[in-house]
Amino acid sequence: MAAQAIETDESARSSRKVIFQGNDPHMTPSRPDFDAALDHAFATAHRSETPYRHWFVSGVFPKPVADQLLALPFPVPDLGGVSGKREVHNATRQYFDRDNCEKHPVCAAIAEYLQAPSTISRFNKACGVDLTGNYLRLEYAQDTDGFWLEPHTDLGVKKFTMLIYLSFR
Repeated sequence: MAAQAIETDESARSSRKVIFQGNDPHMTPSRPDFDAALDHAFATAHRSETPYRHWFVSGVFPKPVADQLLALPFPVPDLGGVSGKREVHNATRQYFDRDNCEKHPVCAAIAEYLQAPSTISRFNKACGVDLTGNYLRLEYAQDTDGFWLEPHTDLGVKKFTMLIYLSFR
């Protein structure tokens, strides 16, 4: 999973009800569970400055959230042997947009959590980047065998990229 913007105005955001509680593995963990996982991921991260500043983190989401992400019913795209640029397969890309957030509570919970001011503050502190006032774009990418990206730079408006890899281990 890599990082569509849940670009909502304040009235839409405040009307969306996302529950961050429950002990059932199919329910979304509490906000403190999200916080604890993210804080631990940053505290145990390996940081490197070359070839650019980056971190390797593990356990960004609580296990029930990772399990729910792995269970999302998004079809794996058929690359047809073509790779190199994500936009080649734009029609098959899945985002945590309004539709997917309504269908899949885990998408809504993650989008809400990652946009919360306290979460943004955690990223600001851990990574030394000011993300306040930016939009979030969450993409569920399923890079299968044979997929590759050519070297590229991201758009200038992109201030931060986080790739979270999930596996069925």
